[in-house]
Amino acid sequence: MSGDTLSDLLRAVRLRGALFFYLKNADPWVAETPQSSKIIPAVMPGVEHLMPFHGIASGSCWAAVLGEQPVRLNEGDMVLFPQGDHHVLSSAAGMRAKRVDTNLYFSPRPPQLPWSLRVSDDGTPTAPFEHRSDGQTTVVCGYVGCDAKPFNPLLASMPRVLRMPDLAGGSSLIGMLLRSLAEESQRKRPGGEAVLERMSEMLFVEALRR
Repeated sequence: MSGDTLSDLLRAVRLRGALFFYLKNADPWVAETPQSSKIIPAVMPGVEHLMPFHGIASGSCWAAVLGEQPVRLNEGDMVLFPQGDHHVLSSAAGMRAKRVDTNLYFSPRPPQLPWSLRVSDDGTPTAPFEHRSDGQTTVVCGYVGCDAKPFNPLLASMPRVLRMPDLAGGSSLIGMLLRSLAEESQRKRPGGEAVLERMSEMLFVEALRR
């Protein structure tokens, strides 16, 4: 054991990150993410627990666990759902998708992750918009996998929703990582998936440090 307790804990629970979706939406829109345990075989086979996260690279939206009060997310903010709850992202508070279909997670993956999608006002995913600089919200959506057994003190201490606001006007490490994730997601360069995995893990660790 070292004198850095958080580092020791993170090594013990074996973190693994992945960026899965890159969303670019114009209002109105809504996206629902199912309970993480239902999609582990598709997203990150072999992990015991899956924590979804969403970072707002541009624009703003709302996020909520079903049945709970939504939280507002602005550019540079990040939200994490440590317990893997079914949750909603939307352009306005209180929106719901018409249906939540897990088939997309299990369908053949694109040549290189993440999926680039937009969603409609009923939650239907379609091909992404062409690039525009106005009136759109860009969200990077990923997962962090970790061990859950026999006991994970990290999971036991975390809430259902963890919102990390951007308090530094985009100059924080989280804000810079979100912009880098968005850029890497668009460019699809060789080694991109590996880069996104490492940056996803860094994003999660920085959230814990905050």
